[in-house]
Amino acid sequence: MVASSISMQSLTDKVKAAPFLLRLFLCLLCGMAIACALPPTYFVFGAFAGFGIFYILLTSFTPRASILAGWLFGFGYSTVGLYWIGNALLVEGNDYAWAWPLAVAGLPALLAFFTAAATYMVARFAALERPSGLIFFITAFALAEYLRGTILTGFPWNLYGYIWGDHLPIMQLLSLGGAYSLTLITLFWCSTIGFLILCNNKKQSDIVLTLYLLSFVLAYGFGAARLSQATDVPQENIALRVVQPNIAQQDKWHNDKINENFDILLSLTKSEEQTTPETKTLIIWPETATRSDMIDRDDYKNLLKKAMPENGFLLTGFLNREPQADGSNNYHNSLAVFDHNMVERDIYYKSHLVPFGEYIPFQKWIPLTPITSFTGFQAGAGPTTLSDDGLPPFSPLICYEILFPGHVKNADASAPEWIVNVTNDGWYGDSTGPYQHLVISRFRATEEGVPVVRSANTGISAVIDSYGQVFESLPLNTRGIIEAPLPSAIANRTLYSHFGNLIFLALLMGCGLLCFLCKKKKQ
Repeated sequence: MVASSISMQSLTDKVKAAPFLLRLFLCLLCGMAIACALPPTYFVFGAFAGFGIFYILLTSFTPRASILAGWLFGFGYSTVGLYWIGNALLVEGNDYAWAWPLAVAGLPALLAFFTAAATYMVARFAALERPSGLIFFITAFALAEYLRGTILTGFPWNLYGYIWGDHLPIMQLLSLGGAYSLTLITLFWCSTIGFLILCNNKKQSDIVLTLYLLSFVLAYGFGAARLSQATDVPQENIALRVVQPNIAQQDKWHNDKINENFDILLSLTKSEEQTTPETKTLIIWPETATRSDMIDRDDYKNLLKKAMPENGFLLTGFLNREPQADGSNNYHNSLAVFDHNMVERDIYYKSHLVPFGEYIPFQKWIPLTPITSFTGFQAGAGPTTLSDDGLPPFSPLICYEILFPGHVKNADASAPEWIVNVTNDGWYGDSTGPYQHLVISRFRATEEGVPVVRSANTGISAVIDSYGQVFESLPLNTRGIIEAPLPSAIANRTLYSHFGNLIFLALLMGCGLLCFLCKKKKQ
């Protein structure tokens, strides 16, 4: 035991004694290693190694130098995790290819300031060899992730908790506290290795190690027990037909290919399969699959009427144009519900728009047009639950909107029985982006305890059950359909669906109080 302590201390001393630039470079590599644990690689060891080494490295920096160390750590993490965002600027016909370096490096550079702030707070106030320092580290980084996901428009993509997207038992913790709470627990699991190496108090390290192992066992036990209750019983008299047209982004709105693209959607909508008169067939098209000027035309409308089953509904991503008195147009990225006679039954306007993609922030000072090539989308009123006669009430989430934990409905809306996510990841090609987006959908299903039905233009379309399990899916860059029943929501709403992110905030406050008590006892 003594020899082990000496070797660990020797390792720590060597890290601290390393040249300043080398230590900064290691911080960058730590962030990159953690990103390798994200979907679709799931190299979870990278997260444990990255956080463990970074935890030790932080002890070697002054508070001022830790800002740069934390920024490089966050930059490495976000660059590897989000490189694919730049692909949207390389789509044929796009005018912003020149901005590719800004997309690839600019967004990670901004996001890295959240980790820079967290590391400064840790270096300034925490003694990382003590339990209070470990708790402070976890609290600071969890708070930074929450702020990253909420400040201004928020961008909670690739929260640390998403490394568990390939571990269903661990994912079940989402039903209790959501993605931010799982991120907090993940920080504890990954950074404790660094603490155990630094700590020279056997009693303290034994207590932390016991809590560490116990938390893992309890998490897996809870998850396994919850999954054992999962059933395959679908909702009665509901048949899904999820359409994945796989239309290349450069062809999507090409004037010469509008009819060809519509024919692809139409052919995938038709079905030879017979259903009972009581069964309602829900046909789901992806984001901006069609436009208001097309649906309003009799020839397109008549073709759709012939393709629709008699007791069918079309739920489609819909580009809605509203002419204004001055001759301009307002655009809404929408999800519309049509019956088999192509009568519009309901419509939802996307409320959480993508900065620079669907609108330009501070456009008064930034004279650019959005990447979508329109004058910019107008935001809707906010998340809601749509309910129509004969349809189970659902929450419509368009593309980017499914990123946000707890934003499935507004406070006044009834709880949905399922979530419809229409998206177009064709902008990002064959990259990790669509795989990460799919896992995000699975997290929302597990949090809320309701199935998610996902229609993506180029993939990955999927039917996900209430426990985050992929029931059916279509691979990336393939054309096809998913014909499946609609999985049932869980019988009782999840704890998270009742209280949302208040649970995480309560945990964060509890960690802060525990840190204060430990520090008061100088532990």
